[in-house]
Amino acid sequence: MPPPSPFSLRPWPTGDKKPKTMGEFIARANAGPGGFRSLNADDLRAQIEARKTGTTPVEPSAEMEIDAASDSDEEGDNQTMTTEALRKARDEVLKNIEIAHQSAMMTQDLVSLLMSKENPTTAKTTISPHIASLKLIGTLGADKLAAPQVNAARILDGKTMATGWKLIEVDKTVDSVMVAATRLQKEISLETAYWAEVLGVSEKGWSVCRLPYEKQTLGVRFGFSESTPEFQKKNLAPMRRKADGSVDLAAASVAQSQRVRVSIERDQTIVGRSALPSPTPPDAPLEARVLEARNTIFHQELWHEINREARTLLAHNVRLDGSTVVVEMDKSTKAVFSLVTLGENEPAASTGSDRSSEDVLAETVSSALSLLLSHAHRLNMRMRSQPGPPHLRRSRLGQPYALIKGVMAYLEYENSVGNATRFMSDLTVVLQSAGYPHASYTLTEPSITISSSSARHASSSEALLSSLTTPREFQLELTMTPKARVLISGTTILYPNLLTSYTVRLLPPSDDADAPEDEPPPSNVLRTLFPPAEFYPNFREVMLWIAGAVPRVMADEAEEFAFKLAKLTPVDSEERRDFVKSISGIAVHGTQPDQSDVKFEIRLSGIDLKSGGGRESDAEKRLSGQYTPELHVFGKWSAPSGNGDVLQHEWIWSVDRKESMSLEEVYQGLLRGDLVL
Repeated sequence: MPPPSPFSLRPWPTGDKKPKTMGEFIARANAGPGGFRSLNADDLRAQIEARKTGTTPVEPSAEMEIDAASDSDEEGDNQTMTTEALRKARDEVLKNIEIAHQSAMMTQDLVSLLMSKENPTTAKTTISPHIASLKLIGTLGADKLAAPQVNAARILDGKTMATGWKLIEVDKTVDSVMVAATRLQKEISLETAYWAEVLGVSEKGWSVCRLPYEKQTLGVRFGFSESTPEFQKKNLAPMRRKADGSVDLAAASVAQSQRVRVSIERDQTIVGRSALPSPTPPDAPLEARVLEARNTIFHQELWHEINREARTLLAHNVRLDGSTVVVEMDKSTKAVFSLVTLGENEPAASTGSDRSSEDVLAETVSSALSLLLSHAHRLNMRMRSQPGPPHLRRSRLGQPYALIKGVMAYLEYENSVGNATRFMSDLTVVLQSAGYPHASYTLTEPSITISSSSARHASSSEALLSSLTTPREFQLELTMTPKARVLISGTTILYPNLLTSYTVRLLPPSDDADAPEDEPPPSNVLRTLFPPAEFYPNFREVMLWIAGAVPRVMADEAEEFAFKLAKLTPVDSEERRDFVKSISGIAVHGTQPDQSDVKFEIRLSGIDLKSGGGRESDAEKRLSGQYTPELHVFGKWSAPSGNGDVLQHEWIWSVDRKESMSLEEVYQGLLRGDLVL
């Protein structure tokens, strides 16, 4: 193993310049004079020997001189001269390095020998081995030849100079202290302003903590702990100090203030919008900015949940249209949900007295969506904090909240109540105008129980919001006559389908019904005339049943009058009139061809009773409550003149139309045969 080089300066290591492969060797040979084919073993050996000895290489053979060009010879000569110059330069560098090394070693030995007199132990560690072997330790020394002249003037000058330097340094220290004090005062004012805002936010109830990924920075939690995981990650914003000491709320996820806007569109024209607040300015107080960030992330989650739920409600006329969610309320009316950025040239909603009913509806829907999402958060917290059955999974398995469906259920309930009461009001008006003074209806809506004593609800607000997502009921008590009374119950349900179903129950006759004292109380005449079904899927079916029940009650009264009329005439009398009720139960016919007939019918505008149950495609009239009942009475009787003419007439009672005669006068005159128009 060669000894290590004593020099610290070494040339950069160079790689092996020999060819690595046969192809590289042939390429190098072709690049040389004459190419690969002009190589000769003897000439190559001669060149190798010349390089080793440092002599001029022998001339190439005659064959090489013939094949090689003259410029190749000149190139070889130049290469030889360059090699000699490099060798001489290398020797010169090595010689200078050796001289410098020897000078440094001698200087080190001299200093070590001088130190060996005062501190021989330390000197032995730095002296060269050759000098140490000569045992020259302590043989050299050095001393001052003459001490400087010291007098009183020089001592005074030194003291004055030292005092001056001290004063200069003291002035520098004072200046640096003043600069530090100024900077500290500025930092104190900035920190005071910063911590005043942070403390104000903390005192308002916001959670202030350190950032988990940046321990030296404070942050504020403005989100909701029960929101979905993707929004829980965005509910922490760092509070960094600005240059002026104010707090920079660096919340990238809520950099722009956003809100969910509800628009009511009718016939492709927006007729109502929910109101939007003004955007919070950047220089607003920190509490206002934190509150705005909370509102923004809340509406972002609300928009996320609306989109998730909308994908599951395609069967309920809910669809996604670009960046909006459209809920079709009827053929011409839609509710459009969109996420808008505050201050982006959005048209302002009407305020104050300019607000229309559609604006109020849009604002109501917007508020209901926000309340339902907050209620869903509360239910998540309750489910997480209370132990549940072991066989049920605690997570909601990614199921969307019932936000749109809850609003649609409320609108469906209000729409059903409005349609039912409108129809009942029109029906009672028609019956009263026809001479039925007892015709009336009563609407009963069970009050919402908001007592907090229930085990399922911890507060009244939760009970109130739960009522939007639970089935709601209403009852209508309809009195056609004292003997014909019904109770109609409507229930709006969300699951599995959003609809309002109805049940009809017969009520006992009222106290106004005429009944002999020695007989048991009479039963409802509809029990035998036209009993209702147990269940009706919609109010249209209920209206059709009522349209069939009212004529049968009237025909029953007409038949009862005909029986009384027949009892007044002997059986063998020619003036005796016998009548019989039709199979359908809505008409009374005379047994003789020349006797009178009377037929009762309730028609509903918008429903063709002859088509077997109404037009399903007429959804607009059904939803808007445009089914108006009309009472039609068809009469046929012989003319009182006795000439054998048969008279026919139709009487119509509606909301806007009233006949001059009451219904009782009409059918009694028809059955007696003395009716005069």
